[in-house]
Amino acid sequence: MKLRALFFTLLASLVLASCGNKGGKTGLLVPKDALVVIHVNGSSLSSKLSWQEIQQSQWYQAVQKKLQSDQHTDSVAMKIFENPELSGVDVKSDLVYYAVNRGKNVLLVASGKLADAAKFESFLKQAGTTGTPAVKDGINTITMEGRAVVSWDKNRWLALGTIPAGGLMAQGDDFGMADVTISSDTLRAYGQDLLGLKGSKLLDADKRFADLVTDGKDLHVWFNTEAYFNLAMKGRMGMLSMLGNMGDMVKDNIATYSINFDNGKITADSRHYYGDKMSSIFKKYEGKAVS
Repeated sequence: MKLRALFFTLLASLVLASCGNKGGKTGLLVPKDALVVIHVNGSSLSSKLSWQEIQQSQWYQAVQKKLQSDQHTDSVAMKIFENPELSGVDVKSDLVYYAVNRGKNVLLVASGKLADAAKFESFLKQAGTTGTPAVKDGINTITMEGRAVVSWDKNRWLALGTIPAGGLMAQGDDFGMADVTISSDTLRAYGQDLLGLKGSKLLDADKRFADLVTDGKDLHVWFNTEAYFNLAMKGRMGMLSMLGNMGDMVKDNIATYSINFDNGKITADSRHYYGDKMSSIFKKYEGKAVS
C-alpha cells in the first residue's frame, strides 16, 4: 500500500525531529485556536538517538520484517523506511502534530521542514496521489489517496486530514456532530491557509506556548481546555446546558506538559493556567499550610 511510505516518513521525522526558526517566534506553524498540539524537539532527541541506533531496535526490525512479508508493500515504502532522507523531508527538523476545529470537522495536521522540495514532490507522486499539484503563491498542494492533502513550499510541508468533530468525543455522532464531507478543494484551501500563517494568527504569539516549546525538553503537549469544551458544547448543547455557566469556568484554561527522555528514565512537568473564574474559586478554597 503506497500510503505506507508517507506514514513511515512521518514516523522517521517524529523520531529524529529538531527545532527550526522560520516563521513566528518558534518556527512552528500552529494556528492560535488549536485544540491540542504535540511538539517534538529533535535537536535534543537526535543528539540522544541516531537512525542507525533505531535500525538496531527490536521494533524497527519487527516492522521491517512485516513490510517485507506484506505483498502490498511497494519498493518506495521499503526505501523510505530504510532511508527516510530519500523522501526529501529534513529528518532532523522539528515536527508538530495538532488538531484544530473547523465547523463540524476537526483537521488533523502534521508539519515539518524540507531538505529538498523537488525530491519531496517526486516522493509524493510515487506514494499515491490524485491529480497534479496545484500551485498558488509559491505553495504546492496535492491530494493523496483517501482524500488526505499534502501542502508544501520551498522550506516546509504539512499533511492534512479530517475527522468528524464528534470523533473526539464518545457517541459524538449521536449529538449532531456527524461528518460533513469536505471536498479536496476545501482541504487544499485549508493547507494553503495554514502554510501562510503569520504573526498573531500563530499560537506562538502566546507567551505560554512559546515558553513551553523552547524549554529544551524532548516532547511538549499543549491542551486548550476552553476550545475543547466549546467543541463539545456544539454537539451536546442539550446535555451540557444543565451545567449552567460551565463555559465561564473553563474560559482561558490551558494545560501543558513537558517531557524528557534520558537513559531509560522519563520525567514530566505539567503546568495549568486558569482564567479569572476558576482562579477565584481556587483562591477562595485554597488549602492551609501544612506544619
